[in-house]
Amino acid sequence: MQAGLEEIKAGDKYPGWEKPFESSLMGIIDGEIQLLVSLPYPREIDIEDFKNLTAYGIYNEKYPLVIWQFGKNFLLPTPYNPEFEKQFRPNDVEKFICQKNKIMTRVLIDQNGIVRVISLAKLKSSFIEDLQKAWSDSKTDWRRYNSWLSQIFRKNTYKIWEKVKKYKY
Repeated sequence: MQAGLEEIKAGDKYPGWEKPFESSLMGIIDGEIQLLVSLPYPREIDIEDFKNLTAYGIYNEKYPLVIWQFGKNFLLPTPYNPEFEKQFRPNDVEKFICQKNKIMTRVLIDQNGIVRVISLAKLKSSFIEDLQKAWSDSKTDWRRYNSWLSQIFRKNTYKIWEKVKKYKY
């Protein structure tokens, strides 16, 4: 786990938290995938759902998008680009690829950066392989990618989920 992340628990302030945002971030840090989700006012049902990862998958239109299903009610699309990770954190990516069990740490925080949920999940290697294949082109046009992302995030998440290659947890 990221330095300091293994020591935090629900109720603590997330390390390095500066200002409110509502979004999700996903990346490979210290050899594992980390998913940080910030909701301004997480409801009890959001917290319970977030504890229960039920499925995840890849939506692959022009670029891939990872979508997580927590419980029955919570669908979360997150942009993720392994090529970007390889470029900026090559040692972490190498460590991640070499690990037998692919681990994801997921953290849910509120608008004040207070950790509401922190937990680990084991990811299926077929998911990791499919994600790497989906991002096989290392010459991504970032302007087009960002434009595509802004269009995708305007779509209904449930419509996107219908087209996701799913991996049950």
